[in-house]
Amino acid sequence: MKSYIFLLSIIIITIGFVACDGATNETNETNEKNDIGNVNINSVESEKEDISGQKPTDEHVCMRHVLAIRKKTGDYSCTGMIVGGEVTDGRIIKEITHETYEEFERIVVSFDNKDIIPRFSARHAENPQTLIFAIDGVRGFKVDLPKEVNSSLVDVIYPIMTLDDSQVRFGIIFNQQIKFEVYELTEEARIVVDIIENEMHVGDGRLYTIRTKKHDFGETIGQIEGFLKFELGLPEVRMLMDSDNMYYVEAGKYHTIEDAERMKKKIEELDIEFEIYIHEIVGNELHCPDC
Repeated sequence: MKSYIFLLSIIIITIGFVACDGATNETNETNEKNDIGNVNINSVESEKEDISGQKPTDEHVCMRHVLAIRKKTGDYSCTGMIVGGEVTDGRIIKEITHETYEEFERIVVSFDNKDIIPRFSARHAENPQTLIFAIDGVRGFKVDLPKEVNSSLVDVIYPIMTLDDSQVRFGIIFNQQIKFEVYELTEEARIVVDIIENEMHVGDGRLYTIRTKKHDFGETIGQIEGFLKFELGLPEVRMLMDSDNMYYVEAGKYHTIEDAERMKKKIEELDIEFEIYIHEIVGNELHCPDC
């Protein structure tokens, strides 16, 4: 009888532990699911808000490096850089086209192959609004860029001098504040850029930038850009084209004239062989009238 009672006690205790452990595991699993769900939902909502550009643009808030995906999502970036493609070589840009749709405008970069898109980056900047494309592994750029674009958003699409024979670059200057979506289509290997107006954009106030004098398209302007970007390591270096098809290089933006003057002096102390000056930006500059 005692043995029976002892055995029954052990069974009851064991069942209790199992039930308790099961309840604990179920509670932990439920908490874990809730935690994961909350993190995912919050991060997705935060990501979607940033990428779609529903807030006023601020380069320090909205700047984001995003990988290009292989479909259109409708999520537009207000600033930042998009990267995509694969490491390859020997590709040729077959065509660059511009099209206007009811809700957006589209620029398509087509390659000579059917499936592989070369490694590329598309960097957005302001004052003036630009998207600068750099495409690696491309040995041929045998197409004419659209010279006259019937567009309310795009001002000009222009080639950028590149001293690397395995890279091709071109820029897009916009005549409105824009938001953009860059994605890939592997069927016939295309990079697609969809553009809409950024109606929520807020002015940047007063800024100062260092710019070079105008030069023709050629190695000289390419060497100047390379010196400022790679030798000096200056941020936000970009090559721009004016309405006369002349080129200049911009080297950073500064919040005060004193900061710009200090940087200008630092550059000139290196005995450079090209002229630079300080350009004042008030509000959102869409063009460069005095370059």
